Amino acid sequence: MRAPVLFLAVGLFAVDAGAAPAAHPPLLASSGEVVQPLPPIELAGRTLYAHGADLLEWSEPLQAIVARTRLPARIAALAPRDGALSVTLAPKSEFGFARDRVEIVMRPSERPGRGFWSGGIADAYLTLREARAVASGFDVEAETLEPSKREAIVAALVAREKVDRTNAYLPFFRGQLLTRAGRREDALRAFDEAASLAAAPFNDLLRLSPMLEDEEAAEAAQKAFDRGFAGLRAAGLRPDRLQSQVSYQVLMGVPRHALSAALARGDVARVDRIEERVASVFPRLEGAHLAWADLARYMRAHGRDDLAVKWSGRAEVAASSVSNLMIPPALARLLPTIVGMSVIAPLIALCIGLRRGARRADGTPRIVLDLLIALAPLLATIALIVWANARIETIARRSTVPMALLDDGAASPDVA
Repeated sequence: MRAPVLFLAVGLFAVDAGAAPAAHPPLLASSGEVVQPLPPIELAGRTLYAHGADLLEWSEPLQAIVARTRLPARIAALAPRDGALSVTLAPKSEFGFARDRVEIVMRPSERPGRGFWSGGIADAYLTLREARAVASGFDVEAETLEPSKREAIVAALVAREKVDRTNAYLPFFRGQLLTRAGRREDALRAFDEAASLAAAPFNDLLRLSPMLEDEEAAEAAQKAFDRGFAGLRAAGLRPDRLQSQVSYQVLMGVPRHALSAALARGDVARVDRIEERVASVFPRLEGAHLAWADLARYMRAHGRDDLAVKWSGRAEVAASSVSNLMIPPALARLLPTIVGMSVIAPLIALCIGLRRGARRADGTPRIVLDLLIALAPLLATIALIVWANARIETIARRSTVPMALLDDGAASPDVA
């Protein structure tokens, strides 16, 4: 298996420092196992340890997690190697069907890409799940909290924010609770803190953007998106290769409430803004050509021909995706004809052959004419079958492309 070469400044040796310096909620992987942090190692005065797919840096003076590098798969081991850090990854290990181990060496010049090839939604949502655990599993759509319990959860979130300075979901959940308490200004400040958190991984920021949009925090949502998208590109992921619905749902998701409300109100500017974020990160998304063609009709119906033209163009780009390939209309129309000719052409040849057997006295011109009459439909049928087969085979081959190539799972930094 090929593996990405990742980079981080490290020292000359590593020493096992015992248990993880920060406590983490006991979270289950899809396999049912508890995700346990690995023991820390000391590297050039820095304390590093792994939790799930995340490499964390602990600051002893601050007593806090100050950096989080999200790798493409579950981290199984950390060790020194020639003055660098060797990291052993376990792709798809939580599903139990891929036990390969991939060793990567981290150096100073680049940061890792984060495609969805670990197979681990539990890893992709690790920070979200941790924050939800700190918030006692509070469900904003289904629960109404007593003021005392709400304040206790807010206090727990604030305390955890001091320990984990990389988890943007902590101030986000705090903002949600403050909104439900009627403290809108405090909530907006919390939402802005979430979107501005310097050490947050880019995919957390992308995922946070639609969540903030649903909370009517438009400025914070845009800030989170801009920072997350910039981080995605800096990590080497290529938007034109993020094509699967899996990558879309894992990396971003849909602001259901905000989008539904904007569509119902005819707020074309907000609909355009929300969908533009999707089109920026996933310009060739699976199924997007149909959605954006409908969106173009929606814009035209609301008198925005300029936006209708824009989204028609977006739909054409998305239609070029491997995952959006369809049988060409010309082929669809000709398939019944090809099937019919495949039956009729041999019968014509058979009839001509029987006639030739019964009319042996015909001259050469007649024989040549009968031969042409027999061969013409056969050759035409064969040509159409070859033409159709080439197109169907192309679609079949592209439809069996590995999923990793549709979500940029082997994204830059280049695997070696």
